[in-house]
Amino acid sequence: MAEMTDTSEFDSHLFRTALVQLDRVAARLNLDPNIHERLRHPRRALVVSVPVRMDSKDIKVFRGYRVQHSTVLGPHR
Repeated sequence: MAEMTDTSEFDSHLFRTALVQLDRVAARLNLDPNIHERLRHPRRALVVSVPVRMDSKDIKVFRGYRVQHSTVLGPHR
């Protein structure tokens, strides 16, 4: 499989796990390699950091994602 060249904002265990799952499913379905490659790269992605004050008074920053792969079914906001 081709690796993503710029993964800085996607460098997370969750994203790497999702790619492994996609690769396994694509292999089982004999998915067209062109479609598989397209699904590995989102059309748009919004990555946010959300700081939260924990009960211990420490600040923990959580990362959130909103990823869109296709607009075929209509506009998305």
